[in-house]
Amino acid sequence: MVTSLFASQEVTDLYRADVPVTTQAETERVHAFGTALSEVLTKISGRPSQAMPNPETMVDRYHYDARVNGLFLVVEFDPSAIQQSLKERNLPIWNANRPSTLVWLLVQGEGGSIQLSGMESPSAEQPYLQAEAVRRGVPLTWPILDLLEPSRLPEKGGDKSAWMASLREASVNYSVEATWIGTILPVIGTGGQRTVEWTLFQGPKEEKWETKGPTVPEALAAGVASLVGKLSARIPASSTETSTVIVPKVRVPTRPLVISGTTSFEIYLQIHKYLESLPEVAHVWISHLAPEGRATFTVEPKNNTADLQGAFMKGGRLSPAQNSLDLSAFGDTTLYYQIANVSPARTAP
Repeated sequence: MVTSLFASQEVTDLYRADVPVTTQAETERVHAFGTALSEVLTKISGRPSQAMPNPETMVDRYHYDARVNGLFLVVEFDPSAIQQSLKERNLPIWNANRPSTLVWLLVQGEGGSIQLSGMESPSAEQPYLQAEAVRRGVPLTWPILDLLEPSRLPEKGGDKSAWMASLREASVNYSVEATWIGTILPVIGTGGQRTVEWTLFQGPKEEKWETKGPTVPEALAAGVASLVGKLSARIPASSTETSTVIVPKVRVPTRPLVISGTTSFEIYLQIHKYLESLPEVAHVWISHLAPEGRATFTVEPKNNTADLQGAFMKGGRLSPAQNSLDLSAFGDTTLYYQIANVSPARTAP
């Protein structure tokens, strides 16, 4: 059994936001900057944030990322500019060490019976709740359901109070600061909204509330917004809080990488995964996919001494490519490679 009942987790990427876009046009990019800034300000302060003028002035860097579910603009903001903006508006600065919260989800049927979401089949609700928590910078801990003893849980038709008592007892096995239990209620009538009842335990303190939405995901998202407000309520205004200011991370210069031969989306995914697996690479993003089979990546090395060119030659998947226009004398650091072998044959053991 874990003896520490209070723990926190360090949240990363607080100054980053991923915004879905349809094009790389400047007008859409500027609008996406505003959306991203509002999201980051909410994550840092724990308070709802309004749009601000000229969000591009706070952008540290950005890139486009083509994913299976569409195109995203990934924006990273300057931490010092964000913190200064919050101070000017007398908003709190929530540091990266945040309360870890154990979450349980119950689903109530029309007849009143209650069951634990994810106990009998993969939870359909968990991904929505987790995604919204990540977006708002709240670390959630999910219970290991395989380790629960069915005999310690109420029967499927057990009432809510019995479930609450059982889950509270099971929660002592986790090193968390808060336990959060949500109960998804059934739809009442036609066209009715979905309701989720929440109970938050922080030490001896217990809080109850409910959130509503046209759909379950929207009701869950509203629940996360309420949770953020409650967890961050103890943070003083940033004008009186100086110890939580986060020092901006010193970044290693990125390198543009152009790879020819990416003639299909499947090949692109394989190469992207391969680049991410290299120990010399910290991060890799797609900047542009050209129809003629050329992909432009942005690569961030692990450190200033990382040998990217040597790393790209590993495994025989890439080979150097000639660039028709050599701009290295003008400070261009772009690396040019071509695909040599997308799926190399494996040697039998």
